[in-house]
Amino acid sequence: MARRAVSFARFLYYALDFVLGYWFRIYPAKMTSRLVVAERYLPDVMVNPQRYGFYVPAAVRRALTYLIPRPDVCVLLVSDPRRTVDRKRELSEDEVRAEIHCYRSELKYWFPYVEVRTDGPLRDSVEAVTAMLGRLAGHPGGGARPPYRVFPRLGAPRIIADGALTGREALEVYRPSARLARWAKVLAATGGKAASGIFFKAVRLRGQYEPELADIRAIVDSRWPGARLVTYLGREGCRQSLVVEIRARGCAVAYAKAPWGSAAHDLLSREARMLEQLAAVHNLRDRVPGIILRTESGAGQMIFLSGGGDGHRPHPMELGASAKRFAEDLFARGVRRVSIDSFERAHGFTAILGDARLHGMSTRADVVSTFWREARMTLADRGILVGGGHGDFAPWNMSTGAEGDLFVFDWEDAGWAMPAYVDVLHFMAMPRELVWRWSSERLAGMLTGFVRTDRWKGFAFAEHLAEDEIRWYVGIYLIWRFAKHARELQGDSNERARVAQARRLNYLSECVERFREGFHASG
Repeated sequence: MARRAVSFARFLYYALDFVLGYWFRIYPAKMTSRLVVAERYLPDVMVNPQRYGFYVPAAVRRALTYLIPRPDVCVLLVSDPRRTVDRKRELSEDEVRAEIHCYRSELKYWFPYVEVRTDGPLRDSVEAVTAMLGRLAGHPGGGARPPYRVFPRLGAPRIIADGALTGREALEVYRPSARLARWAKVLAATGGKAASGIFFKAVRLRGQYEPELADIRAIVDSRWPGARLVTYLGREGCRQSLVVEIRARGCAVAYAKAPWGSAAHDLLSREARMLEQLAAVHNLRDRVPGIILRTESGAGQMIFLSGGGDGHRPHPMELGASAKRFAEDLFARGVRRVSIDSFERAHGFTAILGDARLHGMSTRADVVSTFWREARMTLADRGILVGGGHGDFAPWNMSTGAEGDLFVFDWEDAGWAMPAYVDVLHFMAMPRELVWRWSSERLAGMLTGFVRTDRWKGFAFAEHLAEDEIRWYVGIYLIWRFAKHARELQGDSNERARVAQARRLNYLSECVERFREGFHASG
C-alpha cells in the first residue's frame, strides 16, 4: 500500500511538471518561433509506466493525457527489429516488435503523428524528419497534402474517406454496428451538409496512416486513374490492418490491405493462399476476390484484390438463398469425417481452454472446457464432420449484385477443416451480437431454437449428420469462437484490445453455459 501511495505521489509530481513545464518553458519558446523537441514525452509514460516506477491504473493515466498540452506532431522512429537488436542488445526481437506495436497503438491518441523509418543512413532519417517539419510549418516546397475526411470526428477515427467524396457518399460507406454510431449516421445523413460536417471532419492527413495511403494512392493512380479511396481502420490489436476500398463509377472496383498488427502479416499471407486455392474452384472463383497485386512498400507488405464490380451493394443482415448456397458450396469442397484427435490437432481447443490465464480473464471458461470434454466423449466414435469454411462469414464481409450474385471477401480466417454449420451459425449470430446487441441468454435461445425447430435440416450439411449430432455442432460453433478469441487475447499486448477480447469471452462463455443448460434440459 505504501509503495502504491509513493508511486501515485510521484505520478502527480510528473503530471504537474508536464503542465507547468509546458506553460513556463515550451509555450514561451513557441511564441518566439523556436522549434522545441522533446524526447519520449507523455506517450512513453503511457507505454512504459514501469520505466518510471508508476503503478497507476491505465484509466488514470489516460485521463492525464486530456489535461496535458499536446505536441503539434509526434515522430515515431522505427527500424527493422533485427537491425534494432544489432545496434543495441537491450531487448529481444520479439520485445522490440511488441514495443513498436504498443507505440503505434498509443500514438493514435496523439494525432497527428508521423512514422519515420531509420533502416538507412542517419542522413536519410534526418532529411525525412526535416522535410516533415517543413511541411507542417507550411514552408515552400513542403508539398500539398490531399484532403481527407474522417468519421466519426470524435475519438479515434474509424473511416478515412477521400476528400473528393461528398458527405453523403462518405456516409454510405460508413456502416457502424454500435447503436449510438448508427443514430449519429442517421442524423448526419438527414441533416444536410451542416449536420454531416458535425460528424465528418475534413483534415489534412498526417500520422501513421499516411505512409500506407501514399503507397496505395501511387498504385491506384497508375491502375485506376481518378478512383477514390475509402479506408477502414480495423479494430486495435495484433490483427489490426488497413482495408482500403478503391471506388470508381460508384462501386468498389478493388481493395487494398496493409497489415499493422504482429499477427496481421501472417493472416494476410494465409488469405492470399486461400484465394489462390479458391481461384481453381470453378463454382466459387467468380464469387471471391482475385489477387491483382502483391507488393512490399516502405510500410510493409500489401495486397490488392478485385472488388465485386458494378451494382454491388452491402448484403442484408438476414441469411438469404445466395449466402446459404455459397456456404454449402464452400463446405462441400472439403467435406469429410475426421477423428477427434485430428480435429484437436487442427484447432487446439484443449490446450487453449486449459490455459490458466484464460480462466482468470473469463469467469465461465470452465463451463466451455467441460462442454468440449462432453463433445469429445460423445463424438469420439463418429468423428467430426468438417469442410471448407470462411471463418468470418458475416453480412459485412460480402456484397450482393443486382442479380442476387454474392461476392465474399476477408478470407484471413478461412480453412478446409471447419466444423459443419460454423459459417451458417456465424452469419446468424454476428448481427444479433454486434448490431442488435442481443443478450447472451437470447442468443443461446436462438441457437437452441435452430435445433428444436429442425431449421438445421434445410441445409445440405444435414444429409451427413444424424439427428442427435446437430446439438453438438451448434455447441462446437460457440466453443470454436471462444477458442478463436482466446487465442487472439493470448497473443495481444494492446490493453484496449485485451479488454475487448475479455468482454467477448465472457459473453460467449455465458452463451455456452445457457445453451448447455437448454441442451441437457431437453435430454
